[in-house]
Parts: sequence; structure tokens; C-alpha cells
Amino acid sequence: MYLAIGAAVALTVAASLVGWFSFNSVGEAQSQVNDSSIPEVVAAFGIAQHSGTLVNAAPRLTAATTPDELAVVSTGIDEALEALEGHLQVLGVNTQDSSGGNAELQVFNIPGLSSDIGAQSFQSFYGGDTRSERIRAQVDTLTVGIDAIENDMSEIFELNKKKESLRAELTELGMRIDEIMIPVVDDQLFYTMTGHSSLTEPPAERESHFSEAELARYRNVAGLHSDATTANQILKSAFSISSAPQMEPLREQFESASGSIDRNLSALGDSAIHAEVTPLIGRLRELGTGNDNGFDLLERELQIIQHQ
Repeated sequence: MYLAIGAAVALTVAASLVGWFSFNSVGEAQSQVNDSSIPEVVAAFGIAQHSGTLVNAAPRLTAATTPDELAVVSTGIDEALEALEGHLQVLGVNTQDSSGGNAELQVFNIPGLSSDIGAQSFQSFYGGDTRSERIRAQVDTLTVGIDAIENDMSEIFELNKKKESLRAELTELGMRIDEIMIPVVDDQLFYTMTGHSSLTEPPAERESHFSEAELARYRNVAGLHSDATTANQILKSAFSISSAPQMEPLREQFESASGSIDRNLSALGDSAIHAEVTPLIGRLRELGTGNDNGFDLLERELQIIQHQ
């Protein structure tokens, strides 16, 4: 009887111990789920969500038409980045430093973004293949690209202001050159053909007005006006170019027209028309060949668009 009762008690104690260990195991598993697994799953979904927000922000950045629109999109990007970094901390992924990015990233070759900052490049650059490093590399690739587009858009808005100023100045220069040159060309042609320098004076002798010198002068003033108009139109046509390599032929055409302008100006010598039109021609030449000239400005915009 004692043996039977002792066995029952032993079984009861054994069953209690088994139950106690089982409940502890279940509790630990539940704690693991609650404290680790669920937060990591939530963080993983959060990373996917906010990284998707950043990807979608890229075309929104390039579609911004004003600095205010760009600022609104940038604010959303900053919020998404902050939330993304919080989720990365939950997963134990090393976060960015206080300078706004990993120190290694700041020396990476940004202009080659599409080919040089792929995920594999970052993985080999960091020298590791852990999950944390792979996630960090992907996030850094994404954020560097977004930062580059934001910076490019800010520069594009500055370039747009300069473009509008350039366009307006070209129009004004063209009008002022026409106002000076058209009457001069007409007067020279009229004098060459009729001998009248004015309607109130008698005509000059034919040998005087219909001479080789007067014909040459007419060719010079007409050529000067034509070349100045051509140079102005060439620079204006650069606004419609869609790729940077197409800009070089226009530069060459402008330089050719500029050379012809110099020859015609030189032939006019110290005449009144030479002194009057030279400052305008000089400014036109500066807009096409000087520092920060129109071709450089428009080419830079096309390079930024290609970069984006």
C-alpha cells in the first residue's frame, strides 16, 4: 500500500514538474514572440513600407515645379527616413552617424550612381555579408540616391532662374541690335543704289556712291547684322536641345558666326556704327563663349537630368 501510494505521489510530483517546465517553456516562447519576433516582423514591414515611400519620392522630387513643392516632398522624405532608421534599430542594423550618412558613403563616387552604387558594390565596399550589413548597404544606396536627386533639383531651380534671365537678355539684345543695324543696312543700300544720303540733299556722283568701297561697306553692315542675328538664334536654339552631346555643334556654329562678326566689325573700322554696336556684340559673344555662358548653363541642366 505504501509503495502504491508513494508511486502515485511520485507520479503526481513528476507530472507537476513536467507541467511547470512546460509552462515555463511556453512562457519563454511567448516572451520571445512578444519581445523579439513580433517587433522584428513589424520593423521589417515598416522598413519595406518606408523604403517604398522613398522610392516613390524620387519621381515626385523630379516632378516638383517650384522650391515650395520640393520642400514639401523633402519633408515627407525626412519623416520616412527617420521612421526607417527607427525600424532599423529594432532589427539591430547599425544606424547612420550624426553627419547624415556613413563616413564611407561620403567619399563614394556619386556621379556614377547608376553603376557604381549598386548593392553588390556596397557589400564589397563594407567588406561583410551579414544581414545587418546587407540591409544597411541597401538603405544607404537608396538614401544616397534620394539625396543626390534632391541636390540636383535644387540646382535645377537655380539654373531655371538663370535660363529665364538669359532668354530675356537674348531677346533684348536682338531687339537693340535690330534697332541699330536695320536702318544702317537700309540707308547704306539706298545710298549705294541711288546716291542719296538723305532725301533733302542731291545725289552723289555715280562713281562715288556705286563704287567698290560702298558695295563692300554694304556687304559688311549687312553681314554684321546677319551674323549677329544668326549667333543670337543659335544660342536661343540651344534651349530646345534634349541631350548634352548635341550642344557641341551649336557651340561651333556660334563660334563661326562670332568669327564672321569680328571680320565685319574690323572692316567697318572706326565708323560710328562700329562704336555703337560693338558693346552689344561683345555682350552677345560673352553670353555664348564667356564664363558661365549659355551653352554651359544649358548643358549642365541636361547633365543633371541624365544624372537623375
